[in-house]
Amino acid sequence: MKLTVGCFLIFCALGLSAQVPPRSAAEQELLKVEAEWMNAYLHSDTATVNRLEGEDMIVFTSTSLPSRFEPKNKSRNFESRSAARKAVMAAEKRTLEKTQVRLLGDVGIINAIDSHSFKDEKGVEKTEKTFYTGVWAKRKGVWQCVSAQFTVIPEANWGL
Repeated sequence: MKLTVGCFLIFCALGLSAQVPPRSAAEQELLKVEAEWMNAYLHSDTATVNRLEGEDMIVFTSTSLPSRFEPKNKSRNFESRSAARKAVMAAEKRTLEKTQVRLLGDVGIINAIDSHSFKDEKGVEKTEKTFYTGVWAKRKGVWQCVSAQFTVIPEANWGL
């Protein structure tokens, strides 16, 4: 009986580890660049954001208008952000959960749940979760984000 239970536990452990294969070097590189891009956006780092966003980038969020299918941000500039807004954004905490990366040649697609915590305008700590899809293209050896979509997940659905 002990042998059977032991074999079962080993089988289960092997089965669980097989469900989450290790990330390839290319997937790790893309995830690192994606994190660098978001960190630069949150810290108002114009140079890094412009290096990592393609000129043809399109972003959709819950506040995007259906008529906006043209590239959103050619040469971003964060000078219009107030110092207070920059400080609030820089304090945000962000993690990607249930991250999936698919590489299709020089195109990478990241699907995840983007969970971030921030303080609202009254200083109250809030958490928001969105479905995130990022499409990245490797251009001249550099990954650039060419499309990103953030769809808010209602809090009632977080446990599902």
